[in-house]
Amino acid sequence: MKIRSIKLKNIHSFKGEVAIDFENGPLAQTGLFAIIGPTGSGKSTLLDAITLALYNATPRAGVLSKASIEKTGAIITRNTEDAYSEVEYDAGGKIYRARWEISRARTGNLREYDHSLATKDAEGVFRNLDLKRKEVAVQNATIIGLTYDQFMKSILLSQGEFARFLKANPKERSALLEKITGTGIYRRIGMKAFEKQRDQKLLCDQLQQQLGTIVMMDEETRLQTEEQLKVLKKEAENHRKLSGEINQQIERKKQLLLRRTTLQEVLDQIEKLTQKQQEQQGDAERLKLHRTLLPLKSDIDRLLSLRHKLLEDGEEESLSKVRLQKLQDEIKNSKNQHAAAKQKSEGLTLEAQKMQPVFDEVLQLDKQLDAHRTTLQHIQKQILDIDKETIQTQEQQKTLGSALQAIDEKLANISRFLEQNPVLEKLPDALPEITNEIKHATAAGELLIKQINAALPAQELTAATSSVEREKLLSEQHQQLTTHRQQLIDAMGGKIITTKEILDQIRHLEKLLSGIIKLLQLLGEKEVLRKAEAKTEEELKQMNEQVAQAMKNCDTSSKAIEIADSRLAELEATKTRQALEANYEQARQLLQPGQPCPLCGATEHPFAEGRPAHVSDIELFIKKQKEEKTALAEKLKAQQEQLKIAFSEVKTREHTQATQQQRQKELVVEIKKTENLLPEDVAANDVSALQSQQQRAEMDLAKAKNNLDTVQEFLALEQNIKTVAELTDKNSALLLQEQNLARLLAPYAVYLSECRNDYVKISKTLANQLHYYRTAIRQQQEKKEEKTAVDTKIENITKRLEELALAKGNLTKEQQVQQTKFTELHEQRVGLFGEKDVAAAQRDLTQRQRAAENQAATLATQLARSETAEANENRQLLKLGEEIEKRSKESEALEATLQPQLAAANMVSVKEAADALLPAAEARRIEEMLTAHDKATSQAEFQRKTLQGEIDELQKNDDAALTAEMLVEKKTAADEALDQNNQRTGDLRRRLQEHDENTKRHSKILQQLKAQQKEYQRWDTLNRIMGDAQGMRFSRFAQRLTLLHLLGRANQHLKKLSARYILINEGNENEDELFVIDTLHGDERRSVNTLSGGESFMVSLALALGLSDLAGKKTRINSLFIDEGFGSLDQETLDTALSTLERLQHETNRTIGIISHVAALKERITTQIELTKDAGGRSSIVVRG
Repeated sequence: MKIRSIKLKNIHSFKGEVAIDFENGPLAQTGLFAIIGPTGSGKSTLLDAITLALYNATPRAGVLSKASIEKTGAIITRNTEDAYSEVEYDAGGKIYRARWEISRARTGNLREYDHSLATKDAEGVFRNLDLKRKEVAVQNATIIGLTYDQFMKSILLSQGEFARFLKANPKERSALLEKITGTGIYRRIGMKAFEKQRDQKLLCDQLQQQLGTIVMMDEETRLQTEEQLKVLKKEAENHRKLSGEINQQIERKKQLLLRRTTLQEVLDQIEKLTQKQQEQQGDAERLKLHRTLLPLKSDIDRLLSLRHKLLEDGEEESLSKVRLQKLQDEIKNSKNQHAAAKQKSEGLTLEAQKMQPVFDEVLQLDKQLDAHRTTLQHIQKQILDIDKETIQTQEQQKTLGSALQAIDEKLANISRFLEQNPVLEKLPDALPEITNEIKHATAAGELLIKQINAALPAQELTAATSSVEREKLLSEQHQQLTTHRQQLIDAMGGKIITTKEILDQIRHLEKLLSGIIKLLQLLGEKEVLRKAEAKTEEELKQMNEQVAQAMKNCDTSSKAIEIADSRLAELEATKTRQALEANYEQARQLLQPGQPCPLCGATEHPFAEGRPAHVSDIELFIKKQKEEKTALAEKLKAQQEQLKIAFSEVKTREHTQATQQQRQKELVVEIKKTENLLPEDVAANDVSALQSQQQRAEMDLAKAKNNLDTVQEFLALEQNIKTVAELTDKNSALLLQEQNLARLLAPYAVYLSECRNDYVKISKTLANQLHYYRTAIRQQQEKKEEKTAVDTKIENITKRLEELALAKGNLTKEQQVQQTKFTELHEQRVGLFGEKDVAAAQRDLTQRQRAAENQAATLATQLARSETAEANENRQLLKLGEEIEKRSKESEALEATLQPQLAAANMVSVKEAADALLPAAEARRIEEMLTAHDKATSQAEFQRKTLQGEIDELQKNDDAALTAEMLVEKKTAADEALDQNNQRTGDLRRRLQEHDENTKRHSKILQQLKAQQKEYQRWDTLNRIMGDAQGMRFSRFAQRLTLLHLLGRANQHLKKLSARYILINEGNENEDELFVIDTLHGDERRSVNTLSGGESFMVSLALALGLSDLAGKKTRINSLFIDEGFGSLDQETLDTALSTLERLQHETNRTIGIISHVAALKERITTQIELTKDAGGRSSIVVRG
């Protein structure tokens, strides 16, 4: 595979289109070229463009997507709308063109990228292959024969990494080889094998532990238990039968008592219903009269309505006559007012015609007066403007005079300042030297203070404010430290103990103390566990008792539910019988007089009326019984849940007991193991002795640590003495700098009296004085120029004042002439019309004329409206009279018809009959009340008969000789016997159930264990072969194979580069793994660490080429790039490296590009791709041959 050309647009720092052609131009004439340019100019972007076009990935960003580009802002140049990368290459005798591109929509959002692949046909035209976007990278890999990772290792030589590989120690070399060759997967596989084996072993152990906790009965015990259970079951049946018979007798007595009580309640209800019937007699009579008058209700209502309407019509007739008289009066007044208004309008019209000539003449005079008034106002404004400008100009003249005086005073002050400070004239030249000296002295002082603070932070040296004071304090400090050093030597007995001796003693004591503490902890845990076991045993006993009690409660509740079911069945049968009787009652209500009965055919039905409805309250009893049964079922469910919880608690306690016993065994082993690690003189089983030995060991350890502190203090003191000596030398040098600076500052002492030795204040003060001096010089020149400008302004202002005075005189004369003409015209106007406003007089006359006309028109309209209303009122009055006559006749006829009918009902008047009629709601209420009373009476009577019949039936089967108390005692005795039987039965069943569950569980876990052991054997075998915790076993094996193949490939390339050396791998624990055999010196074996710079470059280049061959497999990459390794080479080594690359290119006929910013490459490699970067960070390319 060989790259023919690269094209890109708006990729990273390249804005616009860029093209590199390897088939034409300077790059086609040579196989070795340099890609040079400053850092950040885009050298590595060329490699990004190649992999982007081929694989949609880059070394820096990985595989790309629209989302990743938007998130990171990578690839596309900022502030551009589209980008592409295109690579043309040949492979397998064909030419291909891979293109990657992306663009933004009008909204600014990125569109999905496009990836395409085209092949060149015989006509030289590229035609796109039919591939989806995500298939292009795969197709490129297939054509080239390399995946992305393989391509990167093949095209980009990792020579720099191999150079570090050669210089590294064995441990670092292993990590580098794994990184370079990408063999980290083998280490992860080894780690995974170890982890899987460990997990499978843990599962086996857990299953084995579970088997040990399962307890089962032997076969003989199981058979005996089942036989006992059969005997107890027969006894339980007898007990339950006896208990059921007693329950029936008790229930019969309860039902008898209940029905007698209910019967008394029904008798009381019948008595109350009889009393209520008497109270409702009045309402019944009212309802009867209402029903008699109900057929006449419509006629009565119509008659009353006619009478009411006649009264309203009479009132309306009277009102209509009053309105008619009022309208006639209004018509008469309107005619008089209309005639007067018309006469007034005609008089105002004559007055307007007479005054019009006068109005016209006055208006002409007003126009002339307005013109003269405007002229006078304009002249007056001009005079005022001149006066205003005159005043302002005079103010300016005065201000400029004051400014001129201030300028003269300022110039005098500046001259005095310069005369009084002649030394400042030399300050501009002297200040840079002074500032430099201050800078160096300040830096040296700050560094010295920082060193003092770091070395001796707790000493009073840090508070010294001058070098002289520090010199004295440092001398005193050195003397104190020397004295204290001698004291420490005396305290150690005149001998200096080494830190290693004390540390060995501390480690021994810490190990002993750790063992004693661990043994005490294990003994304490053993004692706590013993108490916990006793507590668990007691809890297990209590849990078993709770299980027995819960089983007893469940059995009691089950029996109660059976009794409730029996009673409910009896009630349902009674309900069915009463339903049949009720059906006959309903059919009896349907019989009609004279019609045959559908059942017997009789036409007379003596019992069709008066019999109560057969309605029973048996539903109430059934509902109550069901509620009792539901409550019992809920109680049984709760008891069963309690039993389940109790079983679970027993199992939990048993598991806890087994765990505690297992932990006891483990503690015995751990205690024995810990005892073996302790010295023989340690009392392992005596807690008190162990505690005493612990105290002695802690005291010895504290003493050893105290000795360690003394030695460390001595070492620190030695370092402090050395540090103080070094600081004294540095302070002396600083003192000389300060003396030289004082000589330079002497001429300016008058300005520095308040600064003392504060260099910051001194620099600031001298800078201020220099600023004052320069400011004075600048201001002196500025003020002189300013004085000249002010003199010129004063002269111009004087001329302007003279011009303003002349103009004001001319305007005053013109004003007098205009005023005379205005006075003459005004007198003429007053004589003709006075001071009155002509326009206002005209408007007033017009308004009065218009008002008179409007009033006449309004009165005419009002007169017509009143006449119309009079005609309407006459018609309405006539119609109303006709209606009154019609209603009177209808009322008289209706009253004549009703009177005989009302008399028959004993009604004197229509009003009385209307009052006797009830409202519909009231009539309905009384009727429903009477019906409900009849129904309640029938139901109560039927209930009385039913209850009496049930009482008689119950008394037939009841044994009066047995009281309820006697039956309860017999029931209690039977239940107790049954409870004891249930308790024994439940215990046996629980034991059998646990046995069955444990048998199934044991079998299941055993099967799981066998399967798990088989799975564990597989992973254990694999782990023994290749696994360990760090994955190094399999990694070392894979690296040895990889290195073997790599060295074979590398030696092939090394032989072409230099026949002198051969790389071999003879690693052991004491020597480097890699060596070279020098064939020119008798096959001498040398470590790769002894190679020179040029030799290391050749060897590392051979390794990189070997890795490229391995990664490329059978694919030959004819385009190579080297992106590192030249910046650190000296000139001689660089020449050797370049010669090696030239020889490599010549022998392999490959195109080799060297990416670097080393300037010497420009001289050796004349063919260059030069990259430059402008001020905006944009890159450009120039190909030089």
